[in-house]
Amino acid sequence: MHLDCVDNYSQPDLWLQLHTDDLDAATAKLAGAGIHPCDEIEPPENLESRIHWIRNPAGVVHLLAESG
Repeated sequence: MHLDCVDNYSQPDLWLQLHTDDLDAATAKLAGAGIHPCDEIEPPENLESRIHWIRNPAGVVHLLAESG
């Protein structure tokens, strides 16, 4: 779980963080279901981080992160 306060949101939100061993495969699988990265929500501070922000079909934002 990730608690964050983002400037472009009106209030702090609770983020569900999902972990995967293969971010590229997970991103491709989600894209097949119509779920695409929306990394403009909050660009990663560490550019070496392997993460994507995604929205589920209800519009709820989640963080998808590669483990390791």
